[in-house]
Amino acid sequence: MIGTTFLHGGINEKKLVLILSCVLYLTGCVTPFIESFKSGKKYDTKWNQQCLTLTQNVDLWKGPKTISFSKNFITAESSKRVPRNLKKRGVLLKGTRLEVMKIYDTYLHGLAGNWYFRVNLNVINGRYKGMEVEIPGIYSAHPYPMFFTHKTQVVPYAARENLQPSTIIFNPEYLTECSR
Repeated sequence: MIGTTFLHGGINEKKLVLILSCVLYLTGCVTPFIESFKSGKKYDTKWNQQCLTLTQNVDLWKGPKTISFSKNFITAESSKRVPRNLKKRGVLLKGTRLEVMKIYDTYLHGLAGNWYFRVNLNVINGRYKGMEVEIPGIYSAHPYPMFFTHKTQVVPYAARENLQPSTIIFNPEYLTECSR
């Protein structure tokens, strides 16, 4: 039996049991759903370990790793929509070579959300050699312009298997394949 002190707060025993039952039920149903958000699936693609070259200077940002951003992030110098939690770290110069480290997905916006691709690159030369950076894509939290697109831009929760990493195309305004 629940103590009378608690019941004087305006919640009777029946309401409390109903609330607790709903919370327990939802926790059981939602937990697997929430767990799938935490880990992005990494994809093997034709781009794995491919070398790309910057075709213009880009801004380098640093911030806390979040569901929306990796620790280091690059944007076009013209980008106006950079999140407040990112601080400018420097500039990656035109001609900097980058290697595709990983292509993975992220889910955003709860039950009505979508899966998005994200791409991280390793800086091969220059001042920031060895640093892993994320590039902006269709992922809605990222600033514009995009550095890559793909055929399956937005994929609803239940259709994750419809993501097509083989259709990723890097924006030639910012990235081209390295010349040999």
